[in-house]
Amino acid sequence: MYILNGGAHADNNVDIQEFMIMPVGAESFAEDLLDAFSPTHVVTLERPGKACDGHYHNMRGIVIDSMTADADCFLSLAREKNICTISIGDGGNEMGMGAFRKEIESFVPLGSEICSQQGADYALASGVSNWWGIGAAALLSRETQSRNRKCSAASFRPEEQTAPQDFVK
Repeated sequence: MYILNGGAHADNNVDIQEFMIMPVGAESFAEDLLDAFSPTHVVTLERPGKACDGHYHNMRGIVIDSMTADADCFLSLAREKNICTISIGDGGNEMGMGAFRKEIESFVPLGSEICSQQGADYALASGVSNWWGIGAAALLSRETQSRNRKCSAASFRPEEQTAPQDFVK
């Protein structure tokens, strides 16, 4: 978790590049983080998930434990706390893709080896996971903007909105 950012690319005059704290014991850190922010949703995108053998795999079946933070606890803790989980992936090895275990094991090469153990409440699979990511970000942005609008209900009536003329045929 970054506490302070600075350096040459920051919009401040802090001399150090960044100051980061690193939690000891990821499970308690995850729980502390979820308790501190009380999110309504936990979203994972293209994040490797633990397979049934307890290891993280890439799509080629190679164990990538040394390159992957053990973050699976976020999904299980979120579910314990009744927080909605949304996971986005494209290969079957991502967090939350256990929701598609049958399909992954049947149709994805090495699927039974790489499929993540946990399923998400909403698992979104795509040929390219960034496509779902872009769509989800756009939807969240739209929802956030409409909730935070500082205009009266009379000045924002969706039924009165029209598409730009170059989109109308």
